Amino acid sequence: MECYDKAFAVFKQGIECVPPNKSLASLYISYSEMLVQIEENDMAIDVLQQGIECIPPNNSLADLFNTHSKLLVQMKRYDEALNVLQRGIKYIPTDKSLVILYRSKGEILAILQRYNEAITVLKEGIRRIPTDKSLTSLYCLCGDLLVKTSKTNKAITVLKHGIDRIPPDKSLSALYTRCSDLLFRTGKRELAMSLLEEGINDIPLNKGLTALYNMYAKLLIFSGKTPDAIRYFINCVNISASTQTYLASVVESIILLYAALQDDKKIVEFIQERKGLPLQYTALAQTLIYHIRNHWENAAEYARNVRKSGIRYPLLATIEAFSWLCCGQAERALDAIFANLKEEQSFHHWLHSFIQLRLDNFEEAKQALATYDGRLASLQEIDEATLLNLWDRPSTTLEQYDLAYYFPILPTALTGLPHSVTRVVYHPSVLPAHIKSKKSSHSQPIRKRENGIEGINPRKVETMPEEYIDFDLHIEASGHATASSLEGEASAHISTQVPSNIRLSLKLIEQRQTDAELLKEVGHLLYDWLFPNSIHTHLRQTEAVARRDKVKLRLRLRIEASTIASLPLEFIYRSEGGYFLATNPDTVLSRYLNLPLPQEYVRRRQSPLHMLAIVADPTDQVRLDPDEWETIMKEALDKPLTDNQMTLYTVKRATRKGIRDALLKQKPDIIQFIGHGIYQNGKGYLALVDEETDQTWLVDDERFTNLFAGYIAHLGLIGMATCESATSDNPQGFLGIAPQLVQRGIPAVVAMQYKVFIKTAKIFLEDFYTCVAAHKPIDWAVQSARNAVSLELELSNREFATPVLYMRAKDGNVFG
Repeated sequence: MECYDKAFAVFKQGIECVPPNKSLASLYISYSEMLVQIEENDMAIDVLQQGIECIPPNNSLADLFNTHSKLLVQMKRYDEALNVLQRGIKYIPTDKSLVILYRSKGEILAILQRYNEAITVLKEGIRRIPTDKSLTSLYCLCGDLLVKTSKTNKAITVLKHGIDRIPPDKSLSALYTRCSDLLFRTGKRELAMSLLEEGINDIPLNKGLTALYNMYAKLLIFSGKTPDAIRYFINCVNISASTQTYLASVVESIILLYAALQDDKKIVEFIQERKGLPLQYTALAQTLIYHIRNHWENAAEYARNVRKSGIRYPLLATIEAFSWLCCGQAERALDAIFANLKEEQSFHHWLHSFIQLRLDNFEEAKQALATYDGRLASLQEIDEATLLNLWDRPSTTLEQYDLAYYFPILPTALTGLPHSVTRVVYHPSVLPAHIKSKKSSHSQPIRKRENGIEGINPRKVETMPEEYIDFDLHIEASGHATASSLEGEASAHISTQVPSNIRLSLKLIEQRQTDAELLKEVGHLLYDWLFPNSIHTHLRQTEAVARRDKVKLRLRLRIEASTIASLPLEFIYRSEGGYFLATNPDTVLSRYLNLPLPQEYVRRRQSPLHMLAIVADPTDQVRLDPDEWETIMKEALDKPLTDNQMTLYTVKRATRKGIRDALLKQKPDIIQFIGHGIYQNGKGYLALVDEETDQTWLVDDERFTNLFAGYIAHLGLIGMATCESATSDNPQGFLGIAPQLVQRGIPAVVAMQYKVFIKTAKIFLEDFYTCVAAHKPIDWAVQSARNAVSLELELSNREFATPVLYMRAKDGNVFG
């Protein structure tokens, strides 16, 4: 403590001696920081307040106000911190570092989730402060908060405003990259590229131009134009070389992309044409040439010699470690990767996990994988298939490259496949669809090579023919039932008359007079009725095989008996095991129509899925709020929209012209209809909006699908949040509008068989579309979302069984 007392005495002496207009603010700040170290926070606040009172407003006073507010935030005294910042904003001239105060105030308001107030404060700062005072941070934070409040278009407008106002040499690159990223997320790729081209022409080379080059090239690669991206990068290198400034990330990108294309001749040509290129890039190029030629040990030795010569190049050390791993020398790989783990680059930790797995250090492998991606921390066990599938997962955002960027080639020693596998960053997956490996049994026999160097036998990766075992229950109009699976067939006769106890229970469910026991009871009755002894036994046999093979069960109901098809079969309950079929994670349940899905219907392109949300609000129906539903959809799709997995366009006036105009702007892959289902005279209709009266315009399935004529080629999914859209009572089960849409060619339709609460809709839509955006099978996505509803709202009400899936895609794969 004595040393602190001496330091405090020095600070006090300095404060007394140094004139207030001579950098005195730094003394007050250092004094307060030392007081905080000994937990004298209140005294630190007094010191900062003293400095604020004695230093003139045009002498670095903003730093004092900011330090004062940060200390109050640490003490969770947020309102006081906001008051301090507001005092500073009023007291300090606008040309004296006022940006930091506006930014801090906006950040505190954001912490408190007072986003609109924060946006107002930031806009005030933007308006008051001169454009040569580093306004970029205010524009960026304002844009981020607008995106957070689902106002992406306004965020784009704000960022463009900053681009137009701020001089090119004032850190303007951040605005260009943020704005172009938002344009990309909203499906405006061409506008994003045009904006980046503008920035590249305007911003000086040494003012953050590299970020613009990288983002522009990423857009080209996303668009499948990898050779164009490389040519563009080469032009950038030529420009930078003329000023004796090499853009490191650009040079790396050229070499890595050529490696992904397995074009070693182009790598050699690129290096030879640039005599002044630093040695580290020549070394990277040579190492990757060895990879292309399948000389992994040569690559490892070469990169090691470069590292040992004193050249510190983290990326080359990573490639060295990868090379050692690929030639079976995991200990050497660990030595090469060790120093890089401090770099906090995620791909280092993925590689570290692979190395530890090869060394049979399973706990270390799990920890490294959790560091790579915190969402994987819950994994109890991992194997090499886990890591291989992470490598094979394309990135869907411009924010970061995927693993294939750093490791474009996987040899047979890693995959067990008969040939090397190559993938370009952002490009679709290339590994076999169901690649799996044995459960973390990695102690493979070591063998001696002829040259005496130890190696490891290539790992054989087992492939499963399918992830699901199919179980089809077909109930004909006559009541003849057939259950079929890989285990054979079973048949029975089922009465098509609904038992009275089931009818009475369903009446209570319709009136929401339910509890968990009632739902289980009716579910149990449904199961005993529709799964008589022979079919029940066959289902148990199929389930046993699924458990043995560690796969899921795909249960497809094909019901032609109208009295059965019209029932809420999603309540079926297995007393043996105690679960509803519609929420069991090991089962996927759908109503299947045996109509082949044309092969060309399956979407396999990489670009985002486009959703068209139609909110139909006729004035003569129970009113809906289109703005509210648009907000609900944006919140539900927050992750897919943020990750550029989906785009959203909303029709708020659901007339024929309104829908037509939307289709001209966005060719949809998914349509989400929100409105009313009308069931009249044995036929289902949707209530759209009449152009002239704004009242109900009834549209049946045929007219509804005809609305999208010319745009339907890749329409894979329709969702309907309506009252009766999933009801059908004709002998073929096609009269309800949902199955009729499937009959007319839509691969999958999800509809609500009861009126839904908004809370239910939010939970279901968020979970369901997050899974769809990740290209999960549609029936898997519905099952996951039903389960999410049951977890959030419990199993004591009908909400979890309200979503019904009709599909003709036999394996649920609509979007590849």
